[in-house]
Amino acid sequence: INIVLYSKTISELSISEYLSYINSEYIASAEEVIIKTFKNRLIGSEFLINRVESDNKLVWKKCRADYIDNSVNIVEVDICAEKERELVLKKENEQIHSSLSEAETIRQIAAVISASLNINETINRIFREMKKIIPYDMGSVQFLESNQLRIVGCVGFDDSDQILSLRFDFPKEGSLSTKALTEKHPIFTKNLFAAFPSFIQPDKNK
Repeated sequence: INIVLYSKTISELSISEYLSYINSEYIASAEEVIIKTFKNRLIGSEFLINRVESDNKLVWKKCRADYIDNSVNIVEVDICAEKERELVLKKENEQIHSSLSEAETIRQIAAVISASLNINETINRIFREMKKIIPYDMGSVQFLESNQLRIVGCVGFDDSDQILSLRFDFPKEGSLSTKALTEKHPIFTKNLFAAFPSFIQPDKNK
C-alpha cells in the first residue's frame, strides 16, 4: 500500500514507517482505518493519533484517509489546542465533582450534629464522614468553652484518655486552632508535631 502524507515534517512513508511515528496506544486503530480505506476504497475515513515530534513535543492530529489513484492519501490536521481545551474542561469537571462530594459530606456532618443527642455517636460519625474527603491518621474534636478549647473526641492516638484530658487556652498566639476559629477557614500545616506541641504524640516509629 502506498501512503502519501501531507505534513510539514514527512513527505511520503510506507504504512510501517507511518505507524512508527504514532503512539503505541493508537497504532491499531490507525492501521485498521488505513487498511479498510485501501481494501474498500473508502473516502473520508477519519481517525485520531498522537505522537512525539522531533522537538519532543507531544502533538495530537486528526487524520483523514482517502483512496486516491491506487494509494491511500492521509491529511493530518493539528488539534492540540482542541485537546488542551478538552483536558482543561475534564479537569474543571473533576474539580466540580470533588467540590460537590465534599459539600455533600459536610452537609451530612451538619445533619449528624443536628440530629444526634449522643455526643460520642456524633463525634464518631464526624470522624467517619470526614475521612471520605480528608485522609487522616489522627484527629480530634474540640469544643470552645469560654476561654478554653476542650478535646471531646479523638482518633489515632495511643492513649486517648490522656488526649481527652487536654485543654488549650483560647485565644492563644501562634495556635493554629485559634487561627482557624478566628479566621473561619481550614488551616493546613506540613508539620503537625511542631504546630501542636502540646498534644501527647503517639510513637512516630510505629
